[in-house]
Amino acid sequence: MSPQLLELLLAICLLLLLLSGGLAWVSNRRLQQINSALKESERSKAVLIANLPGIAYRCRYDPDWTMEFLSQGCDQLTGYPVEHLLGNRRLSWNDIILPEDREAVWQVWDEARENGLPCRLEYRIRRADGQVRWVFEQGDFVRDSQGEIEALEGLIIDITDRKMAEAELYRQSTLDHVTGLYNRRYLMERLNQLLAEHRREPRPFSLAILDLDHFKQVNDAYGHQAGDQVLAAFSRLLQSCCRPYDLVGRYGGEEFMAIILNRDTAAATQVMERFRAQVAARAFAVNGDGAHITVSIGVAASGELGSDDGLDELIRLADQRLYAAKELGRDRVVDRDQPGVSSEGGATLSASASGPRAH
Repeated sequence: MSPQLLELLLAICLLLLLLSGGLAWVSNRRLQQINSALKESERSKAVLIANLPGIAYRCRYDPDWTMEFLSQGCDQLTGYPVEHLLGNRRLSWNDIILPEDREAVWQVWDEARENGLPCRLEYRIRRADGQVRWVFEQGDFVRDSQGEIEALEGLIIDITDRKMAEAELYRQSTLDHVTGLYNRRYLMERLNQLLAEHRREPRPFSLAILDLDHFKQVNDAYGHQAGDQVLAAFSRLLQSCCRPYDLVGRYGGEEFMAIILNRDTAAATQVMERFRAQVAARAFAVNGDGAHITVSIGVAASGELGSDDGLDELIRLADQRLYAAKELGRDRVVDRDQPGVSSEGGATLSASASGPRAH
């Protein structure tokens, strides 16, 4: 072998050694960069999960929701340390859900499974300290290579403040601020709903319109603030005389409405007569004194309406009878029309009136 060829081969071998070493160095450098990026990604993910406003979770798809992972937000939201729930060691998530909400929660998850969709739902939990909190949960199914569900993953956050704000808005939009009863707008909505239901499937209900007699005298004698106290006490008495599922509200001023469900005119009149008698016998405490008031009441029932009649006609009937009660001397209940008493509109009315005539 010539010296020149030997030198060339040695140079090639040296070059190959340099190249292989350089490639190894580059490869190791790249691996270090990838590992560093992965570690940073894991660290960022851990920080993100630790600071989530709620709980990130993974649980098995079994009747007990056996928890496989829970973020540290568990303690703040539930009052229980993560260790108590992991593997359901001391309690399951199902135990935390309020008993009356559990069936609905599982039903929503079942529907999501059947439709192949993520699950979004709101329900209540009871914390370790006994507080009830509203939560929003969004989760999805984790499937294995055969498409079978093996776990659930998702996020649960506290929405109690939002729920309280919604409840306050609902209260303001549906309740009268003086009496705590339903307001006029809500009463009209419910009456329209009841009439629509009545047309589809007749179910009797009655409407009573009540008006406090000479209530201006109470305001003049004691002041409007004291008058509001009397209205509030009157409202509580009216509620106590009706059933929990009847609807009682303030129609406006010193006028009220009672919607007596599943009762015809005669049955509703009996309820209103008992109430009228209680009002007449009671002294309403105001400014250290006792204010005596009476109430006049007109009653009409859904069964009195024709096929083309609506809410306006039902209110007109009850209002006419209320006016008849006033004309007959106040402090009475009127539940039907017949000749004998003039209404505001000039029509002739008669009253089936209970209660003593005013002197």
